[in-house]
Amino acid sequence: GGGGGGGERGEGADVLVADSDVVWTRDVAFVHAAAPDAGGACRATYNYAFSREAHQLYYDTNARLLGAAGAPLADSAGRDISGVAHHMVLRGDVVAALEAAVAARHGRA
Repeated sequence: GGGGGGGERGEGADVLVADSDVVWTRDVAFVHAAAPDAGGACRATYNYAFSREAHQLYYDTNARLLGAAGAPLADSAGRDISGVAHHMVLRGDVVAALEAAVAARHGRA
C-alpha cells in the first residue's frame, strides 16, 4: 500500500476494490514506488484502472450517496462517464473522506 496505517480498519491504507468476478491470471502491480517524503507522508505512483462506462445506474447511485458531488465525470470529449472500473485502488484518505461525506449526507456521522 501507499497510505500509512493505523486504526482497527487500517485507516490511511490503500484499498483495493474489485468486482466479485475478477480473476487475475498474472501478477498485477497496483502501487509503484511507494516511499515517504521529507515530511514522512507516503508518496506513491498508482497504476489506475479506468473505465469510460456510462451506465445510468452508476450515476443514480452516486447521486443518491453524494448529491451534487456525485455528478458524472466528463471525459476529454465532454461525454459523461462513471469512472467505475472492475477494480480500483483507492487512497485510504480518499476512502475516509468519501465515507465521511456519505455519512454526513445521510445523518450517520
